[in-house]
Amino acid sequence: MADNLIDLPTDKQPLRQEELLIVDKLFNNHQSTFQKLLVEFKEPLILGILFIALSLPMTDSFIGLIIPGTKNSSIVLLVIKVLLFMTLYYVLKNFAFIKNKNKKSN
Repeated sequence: MADNLIDLPTDKQPLRQEELLIVDKLFNNHQSTFQKLLVEFKEPLILGILFIALSLPMTDSFIGLIIPGTKNSSIVLLVIKVLLFMTLYYVLKNFAFIKNKNKKSN
């Protein structure tokens, strides 16, 4: 069986600043409902924006200017758009991860 928290040994020293930050980070319940929703829906929001951007006829025209073979073949255009979608999603997702990692190291 596990020990009761009351029975565990403790010291009388107050917590250091870094320990307080760790506890605050672990038990952060200070977010508003909007902030919680934003965190939960960040990924689907990014996916939706990318999908809409790549579905626009303007995007088809731009890709047709860069890669002329896409004007005659809708399958080639679709493959290019899928590759672009996957690449942009990977970059955006990892950019946020790298940005958060840099904030923590500073």
